[in-house]
Amino acid sequence: MQYRIGDEWVCGIALDLTLYLDGRPTQDVARRALDAYLAVCPRDRACQVMLGDVGLWDEYEGKPAPEVFENYVSRFGTPGHWVLKVWDGREDECSWSFTLHGLRRVDDRSAASFCEILLPPDAAPEILHGLARSLIEVFPNLLSGHGGFAATFNPWHKEEAFDQIFAWSKRYWGLDVQDLNRTLPEVLGGLKGTNWLTLIGPKWWNRLEPTPLPECPAPGPCIAGRSPSGARLVMTAPEPSLLDRHGSESAAPYAAVEAWISKVRVPLHDEFAGLFEARAATWQWLHRFDADSAW
Repeated sequence: MQYRIGDEWVCGIALDLTLYLDGRPTQDVARRALDAYLAVCPRDRACQVMLGDVGLWDEYEGKPAPEVFENYVSRFGTPGHWVLKVWDGREDECSWSFTLHGLRRVDDRSAASFCEILLPPDAAPEILHGLARSLIEVFPNLLSGHGGFAATFNPWHKEEAFDQIFAWSKRYWGLDVQDLNRTLPEVLGGLKGTNWLTLIGPKWWNRLEPTPLPECPAPGPCIAGRSPSGARLVMTAPEPSLLDRHGSESAAPYAAVEAWISKVRVPLHDEFAGLFEARAATWQWLHRFDADSAW
């Protein structure tokens, strides 16, 4: 599922894993996170690398040797080098990418650092699940995160993209809407919400009621991973879903997790672009699984 204007790709759907971090990652953490990604990324999908807050892509023939990646990691965290990206160069929803971002301000506001991994929508969900299990152990400063289907967009067509994403999100409740510049300041104060995978750092986990969730595997929401720091990985259902409201699949498992984490949800969130902003609808979307939802 994608939207184009002429030959220009505007927006699409990917499998996404986003982790929000309290504080900047160290070089050792960056190395372990990148190693986890490279272990599952196909050889021809890790051919471009960028290091720098504002940088250029270095292109390689296929996946570079480990010592090449080590050269980038060894400079991560030095002045002007708080962003590390690996990408396959595809400008559509079928790309593979890894981003580790240690800048902690957005528009002069304090913000979370983050790690984001994007996979094609037809990638095996087990890859995303495995990465989530690995990365909750890699990041001791995990605040929260989410994984599942998400909308991606071309920043050069942001308004048009979010008009289309608005329409998709009305029908597909399992589709995450993502604009990190709008979200990063807010997740210092709580969880954005649930998706197929919901990652809960110890700061927020310890404020929740004792968990009613069993250990996975289970048919409904279950605990699919935990870290030495006390983070938890919650799996809402056995497989990710777009939750097509024109279909028969129930959103009840997502609503159950959403209700359980309600006391640690973000108290505020800026409007997304396009029709979300025009209709002041972002908050309604964030609370789409609530019992009294207006979405």
